[in-house]
Amino acid sequence: MSREIKIEHVCRVEGHGGVTIDLEKDIVKLEIFEGSRFFEMLVVGKSYDEIPVIVCRICAICSISHMITSLMAIENAFGIRISRQTMLLRELIHCGGMIESHGLHLFCLAAPDYLNCNSVIDLAAKKPELASIGLRLKKLGNRIQELIGGGRPIHPINLCIGGFGRIPEKHELLAIKKELETAVNDGVEAVSFFSKIDAFPMDEPQYFSALKPVGDRFSFFGESICVSGNMVEEFAINDYKRVCEEAVVEHSTAKHSLYNGKPFMVGSLARVVMFGHMLYGKAKEAMDMTAITKNPLHNNLAQAIELVYASQRCMEIIDELLDTQMEDEASPVFQPGKGTGTAALEVPRGTLYHHYEFDESGKNSRTDIVTPTAINIASMEKGVKRIVELHKQDAVLANSTETITSKIGMLLRAYDPCISCSVH
Repeated sequence: MSREIKIEHVCRVEGHGGVTIDLEKDIVKLEIFEGSRFFEMLVVGKSYDEIPVIVCRICAICSISHMITSLMAIENAFGIRISRQTMLLRELIHCGGMIESHGLHLFCLAAPDYLNCNSVIDLAAKKPELASIGLRLKKLGNRIQELIGGGRPIHPINLCIGGFGRIPEKHELLAIKKELETAVNDGVEAVSFFSKIDAFPMDEPQYFSALKPVGDRFSFFGESICVSGNMVEEFAINDYKRVCEEAVVEHSTAKHSLYNGKPFMVGSLARVVMFGHMLYGKAKEAMDMTAITKNPLHNNLAQAIELVYASQRCMEIIDELLDTQMEDEASPVFQPGKGTGTAALEVPRGTLYHHYEFDESGKNSRTDIVTPTAINIASMEKGVKRIVELHKQDAVLANSTETITSKIGMLLRAYDPCISCSVH
């Protein structure tokens, strides 16, 4: 086998990255070579109300994630409280984004790995029912985002500081609820498919991190950061820098994040491992179907469980909204001025952080955004190193470049990286 293995482009992930392995020197580099876009500097000097519509363009897949987190950080800076109706509508569109993203990843990007397919086109020919589920879930997630987001499935224009522009009609919510019943079953089918797959052995991440849900039920929203290792540590959201120690590395345009000097993992697996006991209803039943482990490859299975939860939660939100007198709300009255705001949200690929500082006129003086993929890159790179070590120890596998590159691709895709977000 060549003393160097080079994967020029990791396929079936969002964005552009590659892997270079020097077997002689035991060097493994997960190379992110997409250009940095400097969104954090782009919003400096901008008025507070301009920021959400700019930063949501960091990514088309994660636009709603950035929009909601940005709004929450600005509201935190100026002490703005939102109504129950606004909270429910935000959670509804966010869960729609989860359905769209998880459905796309599981069936169009990850599933081909386990059926000897090169793409979703091959998958559609071999297992058309699986491809149909993926496309159906993506379409539904987009519909929810389009309805709540003001006619756009990406880069929504209907969300604003403290509230919403247009409130959806009840008959529109009812129409979506019917499709969500199918989505719950599709999620259960995803759990069934991924629970039957034997993932190759991988070391468990040393640390997992996720937001602690408020109350006693699973949620993508939380008010503190938890890190699970030998013991669980808890931090305030504005202490996120104590969890995410960012560092620039030479071979990547995305920063690496470490906790206590070690890589850590965020995302569906972290959420389910740490807070899966808080799942309920169909999502709890789906989790009980599995023997999920801390193997990073089981992030796919965790996403499938979250598909059931997100679809189920959407129906609950719609029921609550239908039982209330939904009405347009006046924009909150507040005085923008000098302030600092931080917010975090559990998004498809893990915990997303937005931090803003404003001057006396309400203009941005500093921004810091930490994305889930930027957090996971160090953990992903460590996983690739472990695959290389295991193959070098196996006399048969040591000479199989095809096997090692295949496993590396499967591992990296299991993290569902969003490289555009990582180089924001």
